[in-house]
Amino acid sequence: MEMSQNTRPRYGYKRLSIDNEISEDEDTRLMDETGASNSSTHDGGGSVSNMTVHTLNNKNMKEQSTWFVWILSFFAAIGGFLFGYDTGVVSGAMLLLTKRFKLTSLWQEIIVSIAIATAFIGAIFGGFFNNKFGRKATIVLASSLFTVGAVVLGAAENIAMLVVGRAILGLGIGLASMTIPMYIAECSPSHIRGKMVTVNTLFITGGQFIASVIDGGFSYTNDGWRYYSATIIKMGGISDEHEAIWLAALTASINFIFTIVGILAVDRFGRKPLILTSLVGVTISLIILAVGFQLAAVHSPPITQYNTTSGLDNSTCSSYRFCESCIKDTSCGYCFTTSANDSYNGSCLATSTTDSTHSLHGQCNKTNLSGDLVWAYEYCPTSYSWIIIVGLVFYLMFFAPGMGPMPWTYNSEIYPLWARSTGNSLSAATNWLSNLIVSMTFLTLTETLTKYGTYWLFVGICLLALAFFFSVLPETKGKQLEEIETLFDEPWSKCCGSGHVENSYNLQNS
Repeated sequence: MEMSQNTRPRYGYKRLSIDNEISEDEDTRLMDETGASNSSTHDGGGSVSNMTVHTLNNKNMKEQSTWFVWILSFFAAIGGFLFGYDTGVVSGAMLLLTKRFKLTSLWQEIIVSIAIATAFIGAIFGGFFNNKFGRKATIVLASSLFTVGAVVLGAAENIAMLVVGRAILGLGIGLASMTIPMYIAECSPSHIRGKMVTVNTLFITGGQFIASVIDGGFSYTNDGWRYYSATIIKMGGISDEHEAIWLAALTASINFIFTIVGILAVDRFGRKPLILTSLVGVTISLIILAVGFQLAAVHSPPITQYNTTSGLDNSTCSSYRFCESCIKDTSCGYCFTTSANDSYNGSCLATSTTDSTHSLHGQCNKTNLSGDLVWAYEYCPTSYSWIIIVGLVFYLMFFAPGMGPMPWTYNSEIYPLWARSTGNSLSAATNWLSNLIVSMTFLTLTETLTKYGTYWLFVGICLLALAFFFSVLPETKGKQLEEIETLFDEPWSKCCGSGHVENSYNLQNS
């Protein structure tokens, strides 16, 4: 059954796009007046028609509105910057904080994950706050939580304060992550909506980059632990933690730069091509990381020296034959001599019970080691570090334009008005729950499955996601928010869907 041309959308909610500021009735009235004016102009000749004046005025109004929306999005995305900064200071594990507070792997995972857990809670309650108090009030609340959390962390003197500060920040992250993309999407014209929502992701990656630079700067101070840093690069065999932190800052800058590629491409090529291309690149990057870690494990330096000091020999540490197996045991570390980018005279020694920066006994039992001695805790020296760095750089190059911003763009577009706050709340909560699972299990997985085994697991998950998105994901490029709903009247998968469901509303017939 076809609907008449005057039939309104079934949910009847107002269009929020700048492109549709004039209603159908107003358009009809203006056309009638313009027709009469054109007739008189044709008869009298020489005057400019009302149609031309109206067109010019509408064009000027649209240009002014677009600039206003860009400015509005810029200030709204400041919340995204704070979100990025607070997530960027922690990833995987914390080099400096671990040394300062002598954290076990479990405590590292708790401190990293508590913010993600409370972000999940913030996202869940964000739907209620948006419906009850509106988008603006929710964004202001999120920014206030960022401020309070930062003050608590800056004053932290113990693990409890760190956990509380991270928990407060997480609540702000959860509220901001679900509200800001939705707010920007609702304010944006359809032809630039993808760009404007991706600007929020640009601010997030910018915050992460700034956080990494601050990590590097403060790593030389005694209280540098207050600004956390990641360890994936150090896991790859970079022994100097300052170098590892600055390399992390470099990779964060790549993440920021390639998010700009997403801004330029999203409204030109569409959301789905970006998602699929990004996911293919991410999968290849994870394969490179897995191969790099596997090569490093296979060519792990051997243990050639064994501590025989009476009463000090640790039976567990002395039983290992290679560095890779030695560092899996958190009570052990690898002590070796370095020369011309090579390592020799390696020994597996028990870690000090008070400080993981040196061994309990043997030649590496001092904080300041002499000569070419190196104490490696939770990493092994390897000549394959460059493969891991390349894999990480490629990962960010492909992740930043697509898998980084596009899920937020999609979720800000696909829900009808009556379900928009709730839908974005649940999608953001799902994102943070997934992040929580990864952050709580990452170190445990690397110890259980090995580092390369963990990345091969991630490769398998990416392949499943690629098949799902290719089969199911619709394209929303250039469509009004209310038009996007009709995309889901189509079969759920072109490959697997059966039958044809007639659209209940055709925008062209409105």
